[in-house]
Amino acid sequence: MSNLLAIYDALAALPLTFDGQPLPVYLPDDLPSALHTAHLPARLLLSGRSAVQSMTPLTMSGARSAVLWLVTDLFLYAPIAQGRALGDAAAALARYESAYLSTLRPRLLLSPQAMVTQVLAQAGTFAYPDGGSTRFSGVEARLLVREVTS
Repeated sequence: MSNLLAIYDALAALPLTFDGQPLPVYLPDDLPSALHTAHLPARLLLSGRSAVQSMTPLTMSGARSAVLWLVTDLFLYAPIAQGRALGDAAAALARYESAYLSTLRPRLLLSPQAMVTQVLAQAGTFAYPDGGSTRFSGVEARLLVREVTS
């Protein structure tokens, strides 16, 4: 049986800091309806978004199978103010990407059954909530997680 919530919990537990401060992490069941500067920077673990979660059963021997999950770990740094561009935050976003990958690398095995097999991290601007008018500079990390189930 799959345990996607345990995968989210393992990702939320990453000991990730940014500029020396621990980051608040919002799980899918406690995402805020809106974000304000006081909430930032922060990580949001999302299901859905542009990286839609998917279940792809793979054939394995015996009664085991594998599921591939695509999980989005979205870091929001700051709102984009009128007249400001992503370049204003480029150095901070590069520092975050480096810290994220350095923290994740030795922890790719999230549980005995789940392992991160691919990571794509990209800086950009993101609307939150989806479809909202407020855009934030940030980094979207898409994680492909392979979970072996019984």
